[in-house]
Amino acid sequence: MFSPTKLLDKEEYPYVINTGDVLLTAYNEMTLQMLQYYKWQKIGMGWTEGPLLGDNANALFQVLDKQNVTVVRGTTRENAETVENDITQFLDKLESEDVRITYVSMFFGELSTLFCQVYFRGMYGHKYVWIVQTVSSIPSLVDIIIRDDRSTCTYQNVLDVLESTIGFTAHFQVNGKDTWTTVGGKVNTELKTVIEQQSGTSDIQLIRAGTYDGLWSMALAINASLHKLPRPLDTFDFFQKDMSEMMFQQFQEVRFSGILGDMIIDENGNCVRQAKLQVFRRRGHNYSMEDIAYIDLKRIVHWLKPPEEVWSQKAW
Repeated sequence: MFSPTKLLDKEEYPYVINTGDVLLTAYNEMTLQMLQYYKWQKIGMGWTEGPLLGDNANALFQVLDKQNVTVVRGTTRENAETVENDITQFLDKLESEDVRITYVSMFFGELSTLFCQVYFRGMYGHKYVWIVQTVSSIPSLVDIIIRDDRSTCTYQNVLDVLESTIGFTAHFQVNGKDTWTTVGGKVNTELKTVIEQQSGTSDIQLIRAGTYDGLWSMALAINASLHKLPRPLDTFDFFQKDMSEMMFQQFQEVRFSGILGDMIIDENGNCVRQAKLQVFRRRGHNYSMEDIAYIDLKRIVHWLKPPEEVWSQKAW
């Protein structure tokens, strides 16, 4: 069976543009730099298997393994009957090996199960760090857990567990407050409406919005290359290497401002965008997300706060 991950083999497919995980790629980069920044050498890793979160998490695991970071890992499958048992076994391993820093890349259903178990096991507080990658944002996760009929956690339980949890999001949020102007002359909230109309849902996940931006940047690049191509575009096929190279080069020259802000396509065909690293802060009966770092289009992470201001009571 053909796997989409084979398309990432640049020797066999040198002109493939990867739009599907434009944010996850940035999140991985930030995770690696965060581990180096805090000098963490032993972590747990749990993820949902599959072509999106799973492949991305596995790519991060391979890098950490080469860097001699000790990783205690566990996997599950989305909506599988074994999810609760898989997560129980994963948490058992974390406890037995005294792992206090854990990265999880899961969908909301699995995260709901995970964090309820974390609460009842007491695996949270000032001696634990949870790093969460998912298809949207941590505030959305709070709502999902509360609405989950299977959840045995209360709203206050969720706030207790998520305090100081690290999450990722796009540098420019998809919400009504944004007025980032795109190359089409629209603000990103107007483009968000276009996605809603085309997808038939108002639940615009950051991953979906990132893919939408990537496809628009490719369309702009192809349009910009038309006058340079040696033959009409309607005669193009995948065996014409010269035209492929010209369009691929043009992809790298386009800087697109879309729903989630600025993005570029790098020399490897990966969509690169800015992303933020945030920490969950409980505010009494409410909560907020506090920015602690961001990654720019050159993949440089800029730290906004020193470690002692992020977790003043941590005791690893």
